[in-house]
Amino acid sequence: GADTLLLIVAVLEVSEVQRLIEACREWGIEPLVEVHTEEELDIALACDAKVVGVNNRNLHTFKLDLETTARIARQSEEKCAKLGREPPMILALSGISGPEDVRMYSDAGVCGVLVGETLMRATDPAKEIQTLLAPAATKAQCLVKVCGVTEAEAAVAACQAGASLIGVIFAPKSPRCVDIAGAKAVVSAVRAFGEREQPKRPTVPAGDKGDASAATDWFGRGATALRAASRRTPLVVGVFQNQPAEEVKTLAEEAGVDVVQFHGNEDEETVAAVGMPAIRVLHIPSSDEESASASAVDALMAKIETMATAASSHASDGQSVAILLDTKVPGADSSGGTGAVFDWDLAKSIGETHDVPVIVAGGLSDANVGSALDAVGTDGLLGVDASSGLELDGGKPGQKDLSRVRAYVEAAITTAGGVAP
Repeated sequence: GADTLLLIVAVLEVSEVQRLIEACREWGIEPLVEVHTEEELDIALACDAKVVGVNNRNLHTFKLDLETTARIARQSEEKCAKLGREPPMILALSGISGPEDVRMYSDAGVCGVLVGETLMRATDPAKEIQTLLAPAATKAQCLVKVCGVTEAEAAVAACQAGASLIGVIFAPKSPRCVDIAGAKAVVSAVRAFGEREQPKRPTVPAGDKGDASAATDWFGRGATALRAASRRTPLVVGVFQNQPAEEVKTLAEEAGVDVVQFHGNEDEETVAAVGMPAIRVLHIPSSDEESASASAVDALMAKIETMATAASSHASDGQSVAILLDTKVPGADSSGGTGAVFDWDLAKSIGETHDVPVIVAGGLSDANVGSALDAVGTDGLLGVDASSGLELDGGKPGQKDLSRVRAYVEAAITTAGGVAP
């Protein structure tokens, strides 16, 4: 009762491929012939394969490259045009994890996709299939950041739970500061999880702002870039605070982080000099000090507009791509990791009223992230960020409670309307 058979060119002799294709057709079955390289495509075409599946994963090294299918599809079109024959149907195999992948392959002329691991990991496979089949209706992704990570084990646990961003802190004043060896270990673990070997840098796409403000236009596109870059493989964010640009650049490049986060009072020249996509912090007084008054919102928007104007004039590899709001406690030696929250209505106003997506930090944990998301609303929210609220009771700073990490990520994803792994 089988509808097709899978013939893997990489494990068959050419004569076997030919013989098996002919045998399938004798039984009224059109086989799916799997290839990964141009040489394997040549064999498939020589054997008159009519349905070709392109495995994005190299079966010898197990490395994944989502560009493989589009590349083979182009080669197939070119070769078949020279041969004067109809090109085979092309299917994408391996690594399809979201509607953006489906859209990408559809735009490349691919006829279908084979999805396995994504459905096996989904808590609701039926809902996941609907998401894959209806990419235009997909809700914007809420990024979930786990910051202050000091150990590879915690980074992997966060990634497995569905975190988008893993933060490692290089600010010397922070009790969660890591040395270069510790940072490299975290980066290596995150890259291994995401099946990549190189940094992945979000680049703000071109756009026409029309009547939108500079901040709305720029950081809207920045949110798109950050979501796209972190959708399939989590990114590592290196957090710095009022450190010289050369020091930031050296540490970030040596550790291999994907994005830098400026958590102090850095100016636009520093951002440009570092030359990497950057998350910028705005420090907000704790909720018992200042409410989300119109004047407070206006003051923040003025800063955001300045950042956006500067970012749009810089080279694409040295730009602010996102705004993060964090709590500033008077008298604290460093910003961040204070465990204090600010008035979430302020984030709601910036995100929804002024249409600038923001990442909300400050005092978040597995216990209150759902409440924060409900208060801010997901329409103007780019993501959430937690650090000290995910640590072991009585443990040292940076020592994560893995159960809290998982609970926080799951709560954030499900409250935002997504599906946790």
